[in-house]
Amino acid sequence: MLWKIPAAFALAYGLFQFAGILLLHWRMDRLPEWHLIPFTFSPGSFLPASLLPALELLSGVLSCLVPTFPISVPCGFLFLINYRKLASELRRALCRRLGPAAWFLFAALMVCALCAVLKPLPLLVLPELASKVPFRELLIAATLINAFSFVFEYFLGTCLQVYLLLTAYAWMRGMEFTPARLLHFAVRRLGIVLKWALVIVTATLALIHLPLLVEAWFTGEPAGGETLTLLDTFAVPAFAAVILALASVQIRLTLHNDSLRGAIAAHAGFLRLHGLTCLILFLAAASIFLLLTVTQSAADAWLEETAWAPVATIFLQTLTAATGGWILATWVCFYKSCEPGSREVAF
Repeated sequence: MLWKIPAAFALAYGLFQFAGILLLHWRMDRLPEWHLIPFTFSPGSFLPASLLPALELLSGVLSCLVPTFPISVPCGFLFLINYRKLASELRRALCRRLGPAAWFLFAALMVCALCAVLKPLPLLVLPELASKVPFRELLIAATLINAFSFVFEYFLGTCLQVYLLLTAYAWMRGMEFTPARLLHFAVRRLGIVLKWALVIVTATLALIHLPLLVEAWFTGEPAGGETLTLLDTFAVPAFAAVILALASVQIRLTLHNDSLRGAIAAHAGFLRLHGLTCLILFLAAASIFLLLTVTQSAADAWLEETAWAPVATIFLQTLTAATGGWILATWVCFYKSCEPGSREVAF
């Protein structure tokens, strides 16, 4: 479960991207070719550009392991119809933690789930919609849907992260459990982790999605290269740095009933006692992700616009997600071994 679930989400994401590429080429009456081009591998040429993606992958292990789109589309529908009463379970957990404010947050999450269900429409049928709706209004609507659907996708990814953390912990302790009961328990624990997730979601909306919406609103055009470069250069690395700096906050909230302030204080104590060992573990994990990102960069340069490029990307993304599940299990074992009174765990 620890590698199959992340791999399944990554595979679905890669297949959707591949379908989008084929649809784009079909509309242009130019199908991608399957030929290969000569290529000379030089690790040094790809290493600098792969460092930041490797750190982002490592930060994902500590917050949200894999992108949940497009599986978030059926999950959004199931959330709206209260499948297996998981939505009610989350609402009760939020009410216990947040009081009356939980109703507003739950209603907002329902709206975001609806946007997650609608998200594939502007992505797949944008040319057809553009012929009937003014492009500026369509672009603004698509940007808003993308922003709101991101909120649901991130909360879904956080729930998946909590589920995997609990799976690793139960596996490590030799506990017996059924996936359905563990899922309900993960949803209840999400009510505790939600405050930390809200911090990340709010910052992402303010620093990434809001600039995209403002540019679409005033220019009527998609975000240009300068805006995207600025976001990739500053916003995304900043998020990764913050998550790495507060590495144990999410797992602390998942396994304990701390407040967000208490989890941050506990993280400071954790770093004082085990900071060096934790750094060595993260460097080892980052080196694995670096190898995978260098391989991805080399494959992109070799295959370029051929039909083999998305195939290689799907394979490497799936492999990376499965590797992330293994590293997540290692992180759980390491963290629990460092807690006072815990027996030593071989990880």
